[in-house]
Amino acid sequence: MATLIKADGTQTVVHPQAGIGKKFTLKEMQTFVDGYVQYIYLESGKIAVVNEEGRIIGLKPNARASLVTGYNLVGDVLICDNGELD
Repeated sequence: MATLIKADGTQTVVHPQAGIGKKFTLKEMQTFVDGYVQYIYLESGKIAVVNEEGRIIGLKPNARASLVTGYNLVGDVLICDNGELD
């Protein structure tokens, strides 16, 4: 089960299009973060998927995701388990 944390502070549980228990495709992750993806490996064992160019293109700060991860993040962020990534 993955969580999408939007820059506006809202968060929703999301699942791969292929169904629960399957993996997110690269295209799905790019859609969630609106661009190229970058993985940030968290101490909790989870992975934060972020927009690789988020700072360069001026995405808004994501205070909630920053609080959850301990990193200063921008844009929409997908938090998921390693097994959910393709």
